Formats: sequence, C-alpha cells, structure tokens
Amino acid sequence: MKDHTIESAAKHLLSTAGEFYYWIARNIISRIVGMIYIAEISGRENLPRTGPFIVAPNHISYLDFMFVIASIPKKMHFFVKPRYYDSRLWHHVLTAADQIKANKIGLQQGAYYLRRGKIVVIYPEGTRSKTGKLGKGMFGVATISIDNCAPIIPLAIDDSFKLRPPGQRYPKLSRTVRLHFCKPIDPASYRREEKQRLVNDVMESIQAQLEK
Repeated sequence: MKDHTIESAAKHLLSTAGEFYYWIARNIISRIVGMIYIAEISGRENLPRTGPFIVAPNHISYLDFMFVIASIPKKMHFFVKPRYYDSRLWHHVLTAADQIKANKIGLQQGAYYLRRGKIVVIYPEGTRSKTGKLGKGMFGVATISIDNCAPIIPLAIDDSFKLRPPGQRYPKLSRTVRLHFCKPIDPASYRREEKQRLVNDVMESIQAQLEK
C-alpha cells in the first residue's frame, strides 16, 4: 500500500513537471523565438477545431519544433529522435512533457494520444534536411494516420534553413520564416496498402506551398 502511494505521488509530480515544462516552451521560449524569426503564419483555418489530428511539417532547422509550438496554442505530442533520450536531462524533460520516442513503441504511444483526441506532430521526412530541400517522405506518418483515422495537416516551413546553415555555429537573427498549414488530408480516402500514395500526397502538398 505504501509503495503504491509513493508511486502515485511520483507519477503526479512527473505529470505536474511535464505541464510546467511545456508551459515554458509554449508561453515563453516559443513566443520569443516566434517574435524573432516568424514573419507570417497562414492557413490556420485548415486546422480542425475538435478531434485528433496529425501535423506533418517539413524539417530544415533545429528551431522547427519551436515554430510549430508557436503557431498552435494547444499542447502537442512530438515524435522525437531516440538519441535525444540518451541524455538524462532530456529524457526526463521529454518523458515528463509526454513527447514520443520515434520508434515502433512510439507509434503505439502516438496512437494512444490520438485516441484521446490529442494533436500529434511527426516529421514525414524522419530527419532534418541537410540541404534545405524537401526530402523523401517515410511511411510513419501514413501508418499512424490510417491506423487511427486521424487527418494529416501538412505544414510548410519556409526559410528556416537559412537561419543556421551547415558550418554556422549560431543562428542568424532574421525574421523571415513563414509557416503555412495546408488543407487536411483524410486517411479514409486511402487503403492500408496505399501508404506510399498518402505519403506522396503529404509531401506534394508541402512542396507545392514551398514553391509559391
């Protein structure tokens, strides 16, 4: 009984800490980052007002996750590279803040949040672009979307690569980043064996917006 009480108290403290960490990221850090770097956010009318959905941004900068947080006022659950969990500090912060390790178990965790009407963020390329160009889409975003009947909102992030290109130690201070939320993609229009077509449509939607 005593052990159960201690365990419950520990979980409560971890949850409280996680909410605090996300509050700081959302209300302090991301707002500062947004004021410094974001020139425009458009397409917010494409975000569902209720229910679960998946945000699928292109990934060209270390600051992309802050741009996403700055653009949506609700809590989100990001898929994060497993290597960040190797750090004891980041492991604690990411776990407490209910973020998702990007592996097979992570897909189950992402499904758990979607079933509860939450917002999940997954980079369809699976990693950050080293050239600034849009990379190849991976199956992860299609799998979690089709399996959970959750719409995908492609998000085009433009010009964030220029803030810190390869070889530059610190990011430039330049308010040039533009974000555009594209029209939702309904997974009901795709069969399970059509994951590649769904991924292609997500990437084409982002690319079309980046070319405008």
